[in-house]
Amino acid sequence: MNQVDVIVIGGGIVGTNVLRVLSQYQLKTLLLEKNTDIASGVTKGNGGVVHSGYDAKHGTLKAKLNPLGASMYPELAKQLEFSYENKGTLTVAFTEEELETLKQLLANGLANNVPGLRIVDQAEMRSIEPQVNPEAIGALYAPSAGITDPYEVAYACAENAINNGAEVKLNQSVTGIEKTDSGYKVSTQDNTYETRWVINCAGVYGDEIAKLAGSENYEIVERHGTLMIIEKAVGFELNATLFPVPGQATKGMAAIPACAGNIILGSTATMMEDKEATRFTKDEASELFDSASHLVPNLKRENIIRIFTGLRPVETHSNNDFVIEEDKEHEGLYHAIGIQSPGIAAAPAIAEYVVSLINEKHELIKKSDYNPLRKGLIDFSELSVTEKQQLVEDNPAYGHVICRCEIVTEGEILDAIHRPIGATTIDGIKRRTRAGMGRCQGGFCQPKIMEILHRELGIEFKDILLEDVGSNVLLEDK
Repeated sequence: MNQVDVIVIGGGIVGTNVLRVLSQYQLKTLLLEKNTDIASGVTKGNGGVVHSGYDAKHGTLKAKLNPLGASMYPELAKQLEFSYENKGTLTVAFTEEELETLKQLLANGLANNVPGLRIVDQAEMRSIEPQVNPEAIGALYAPSAGITDPYEVAYACAENAINNGAEVKLNQSVTGIEKTDSGYKVSTQDNTYETRWVINCAGVYGDEIAKLAGSENYEIVERHGTLMIIEKAVGFELNATLFPVPGQATKGMAAIPACAGNIILGSTATMMEDKEATRFTKDEASELFDSASHLVPNLKRENIIRIFTGLRPVETHSNNDFVIEEDKEHEGLYHAIGIQSPGIAAAPAIAEYVVSLINEKHELIKKSDYNPLRKGLIDFSELSVTEKQQLVEDNPAYGHVICRCEIVTEGEILDAIHRPIGATTIDGIKRRTRAGMGRCQGGFCQPKIMEILHRELGIEFKDILLEDVGSNVLLEDK
């Protein structure tokens, strides 16, 4: 029987942030992830906006944790070396009625202690973002907002936690959670673990994990959102994320300046009871582009290079709020579920909050040798000519370009594979290095990446996966 102090279930941006916070304490900590990689569920399928917190209903957990989490990102990004930019948001009004709604959002945001929040007139709005539709008459400006790549945050947190003694196990589906005298017995298809505490960060499966422990108090349905990627070569960049005035279920179909220079459009909001469905329709894609191009008229359909759908877990009994609590009937079982938008922004604060619930009852002891720093991957494309020359002299693999669209080198791919929680799939390499994210979407580099995976990890070509189990890139002729 494997003995640990804490088991975190789910390796998304919330679970990995929780793992990192736990690694600051004298605890034996384990994260279990059912997929082939961390950050491959809810975390990978969104626009990456670090929301300021003006939209969260005052008095909710969202309202408390969103502004706090957003304020933590600049320092966290420095410590862990992941992509983050402090690009504010403009929520754009086209009518006097929408301006009145912005005034309500302003009052709510100020009550939530969102810094710098203000309504700007047409002239100031266009000075902040020249690409905004000239028919817009004003906007709510939130300068404390930002953008990030959520999967990068998850990788960075997991690597830092591992370097501080935590453990991560992939391809481990939790099949049972049983109460014991000292805590819980957690079973997967391969192992059984004894633990004092369980933290449920299982995304759309958060209710299923709760049920395994005997808790029937939670129900999660899935809000599906389609997003669209615009290539970099469009002749302009956005200075701010642009939102329409929000509706009931979503903040609207935004135009987002991604960290890598693309523009992300999204997302739609369709409720489904399907925890795996990531399909979208032609009508949804058309609706998405039409809505976002109303904000930015210079967008062109021929610049679309990818469309995909992500999932947002909505807990049906929470009045659209996060659920972060110790289970009412199962002491030592903690939930961080229903983490829909603004979950990316709130994730660092959610982690601190969850661990504080344990600490209040059990007085955890901090490590004296905890290291908060993590060295990120080198981005060869961002280096100066002199830096590139020196790097290639030191390691010739950085002189071999694998992905021409994004200028990703073999050295970067090797680093991504051999890190503490390294890539083992095509998409795992893509999310860590951007190889395959350019205009050709892997048409040129994917065979070369497969050769590297085969060489470095000994994976047979027929067994190389795009992402999940069953997504083999090649079919075997039997």
